[in-house]
Amino acid sequence: MRFATRAPVPGDAPIDPAALVIDPTGGAAFVVSPGAGYDLAAWSVAHGTVLWTTSYSTATAYQPVAIVRDGNGTRLFVTGSVGFSGSGTTTTLAYQP
Repeated sequence: MRFATRAPVPGDAPIDPAALVIDPTGGAAFVVSPGAGYDLAAWSVAHGTVLWTTSYSTATAYQPVAIVRDGNGTRLFVTGSVGFSGSGTTTTLAYQP
């Protein structure tokens, strides 16, 4: 194992990863996990350090299931089920890191 580390997450947010994708250049790994929204962390593959984090906290309940990069590597797409006030739906979010 080259490194083992954990992204900084608020309070009691879940830390179980739901999906992972590697940057086309191999420089970063992007991990999405359930939490207070779609919690997304970008990691340096070479150093094991967190490059940035973000979340989609609008949802009241959600479960991300997949993450992909677009063909030219400029956007990330996260999809999963999201609940708003008792109703659930499938939602896909686009991020431009």
